Amino acid sequence: MLQGFTIIAGAIIIGYIEFDSRWKRNSEFFNEITLMLMLYCIICFSPFVPNPYARQFIGYWCCVIVSTHLAINLTIMSCSTARELILRLKLWLARNQLFKQRKQNLVKIQKRKHVLKDAILARNYEEDTNQLRKEKSNK
Repeated sequence: MLQGFTIIAGAIIIGYIEFDSRWKRNSEFFNEITLMLMLYCIICFSPFVPNPYARQFIGYWCCVIVSTHLAINLTIMSCSTARELILRLKLWLARNQLFKQRKQNLVKIQKRKHVLKDAILARNYEEDTNQLRKEKSNK
């Protein structure tokens, strides 16, 4: 009985503990309630219940509770893992796209520098040739 009281007290305390999210608090509360139900099932396997058919029925319910608890927790773990994997994949794709854009921008900047350099060289060439022509015509 003391074990049942400690589980109930733990479930009450969970309501007052600050969790990161409501989801974590609810899952912890679910785990405590499931543990309490399992404890009651185990208590019923004692000589407290003399009828063997009742013990068998309680045993089946114990198996149902354990398998349901296991299935729900495995589903929660797999969904959170899948959600985190999808988030990491999106982050990786966004980072790759950003790197590609940076590379394209650098290529554009380099092309502009070459075009400007060529334009400056062409302008200087024209100025030099014009100056040479003027000098030849002055002679």
